[in-house]
Amino acid sequence: MITISSSCAPREQLIPMLQLLEDNNFNDVGIEIFYDAMPFYDADAIVKLLSKQVDKGLVSFHYPMEGVRLMEDDVNGWQYQYSIARFEESLKLAKQCHAKEMVFHASLFGRTTPLEERADMRRRWIERYPEWSALAQQYGVSLLVENSGIPSHDDELFSQEQFCELADVFPDMTFLLDIGHGHDTNWNQVALIEKLGTKITAYHLHNNDGHEDNHWPLRDKRGTLEFMPILEAAKKHTPNAAMIIEYGRWTFNDLQYIIDEICWLQDTLYSI
Repeated sequence: MITISSSCAPREQLIPMLQLLEDNNFNDVGIEIFYDAMPFYDADAIVKLLSKQVDKGLVSFHYPMEGVRLMEDDVNGWQYQYSIARFEESLKLAKQCHAKEMVFHASLFGRTTPLEERADMRRRWIERYPEWSALAQQYGVSLLVENSGIPSHDDELFSQEQFCELADVFPDMTFLLDIGHGHDTNWNQVALIEKLGTKITAYHLHNNDGHEDNHWPLRDKRGTLEFMPILEAAKKHTPNAAMIIEYGRWTFNDLQYIIDEICWLQDTLYSI
């Protein structure tokens, strides 16, 4: 299934984006709601806006990132408690939208951490993950664990090998492979797809220069990611995974561009 992230059409721009999808008969394209950039604060208004997608089970969510610091030392402190409250707030809306999945980073969650402390932080993430997952399950939501962290930002927590090992620690864990992040970290993404197989249930699609998290369109000529081998491996090993277009809105001029990208991606995946 092809899905678009609301990062392509943040806040009020989601409304004309939904209209364009309807006008072009893309009635089965999914919507991943980036919680930090919704067009309304009112949950009922969001559910009403997405009613057609909700009825078809086409809505998924990305966890809130602004102010969410889940790696804080003190789980009883205000920062961690605020983070959990925002996370749960997003889960409540996900349930109202009949969303079954929420993207969730395998990351430092904004915590500045020296390299020599990363191993301790990985252990902390692994220790806390069952609590986060259990909270999501209370709302009927499964977490899709996404590779995150950019070397140029000095915030990478898991290497490719360590990321794959999460599947051994948590046999029921499902994953989202962000191919832009994988490019920045120089991961062998085809090998990762072959190893994790159908545990990968979604992809974030975007391009970059190999250093920054640019979120350029896949076909942007500035991008240096060779994405076709990844798409080929994805279709072969994860044929039912969601392909989520996650371009930054600042990287293209007009929302019609996303319609053109959906057409191109459909044709490309069909021809592989």
